[in-house]
Amino acid sequence: MKTSHDGYRIVAFRRMRRLMITIGRVTSHRHIMHGLVELDVTRTRQLMREHKASTGEDLSFTAFLAACVGHAVAMNKQVHAYRKWRSQLVLFDNVDINIMVEKDLRGQKFAMPHIVRGVNNKTVRDIQEEIRTVQAEPRSGREVKAFRRVTLLPTFARQIFLWFMFKNPRLIKAFLGMVGLTAIGMFANRGGWGIGLPSPHTLGIVVGGIAERPALVDGKVEAHEYLSVTLDFDHDLIDGAPAARFTQHLSDLIESGYGLGDSRSSRSRPEREGHQRRAEVAHISLRKEERRRTVSLQERTCAWTRRHPAQAECLLVQAQLRVGARNPAWTRAHLSRQAEWAPRGECQEGLTIL
Repeated sequence: MKTSHDGYRIVAFRRMRRLMITIGRVTSHRHIMHGLVELDVTRTRQLMREHKASTGEDLSFTAFLAACVGHAVAMNKQVHAYRKWRSQLVLFDNVDINIMVEKDLRGQKFAMPHIVRGVNNKTVRDIQEEIRTVQAEPRSGREVKAFRRVTLLPTFARQIFLWFMFKNPRLIKAFLGMVGLTAIGMFANRGGWGIGLPSPHTLGIVVGGIAERPALVDGKVEAHEYLSVTLDFDHDLIDGAPAARFTQHLSDLIESGYGLGDSRSSRSRPEREGHQRRAEVAHISLRKEERRRTVSLQERTCAWTRRHPAQAECLLVQAQLRVGARNPAWTRAHLSRQAEWAPRGECQEGLTIL
């Protein structure tokens, strides 16, 4: 609906914007921690340019960021925890990231949400192919269709529906994903951070622009590229220490160009699956060897204890005394039993630490 007037015109207010207003009302009570970080992506951009020069293919920077986020979240599962009704936290194994994909609809460009499932198990190429497929496909996913139906509800009903939905981690995973990733830097060619509004996600990431700045490397000033990233943590579920560890892990992955120099990106899907199976077999073999060594050490320890019971008892008492005698009653009981049956010389030798 467009109505022209003298000096202005009236256009329709999109229903999806009404939904965003309702989501903002429902999530306004969250206590969000904002982290503004700058990441040196000089090496990452150089690897992308080398890949394009050798293959002629442009790698998606958004796909690369999604792969890094998925791997970092998989190593720090607490940052995508969700609370259930009975004061319990749900930690999912797979990482689903909700990203904004730009589509051409009726000659206009719109940013539509798309959930990339199991990002922690996908390569940069896999994520890029999925994003390209979604951009070329005119139809939207089920989550977009579901929210379009929600926009038809009255405001109060829409707010009640979303409130109940955000209390169910499975519904959040199915229709919103576990992590929110917004790349606003692709619309600008300058650096800068974006501060997001409270959202249903425990972890939200807003990717800003890339700016070129001088950096001191080995006593020389060089031009480096820095990416501005804003990390939004729900402080109701995440403390500062886990958030800092995740930030450090994510920074290391992005600055090192995680997944870009991997030879798997040039392999076919069967070859990648074969490589993954071989890696899993090697990991299982390593775990079996560790368990075998642990059992062997336990057997040797038990055999020595049976041969030298008095020394083993004295060592146990020493361990209790070294930690400050946290349980004095336990220590006195063991000392009295030891005085009854253990040889006097061995006990005195074992208690010289007093």
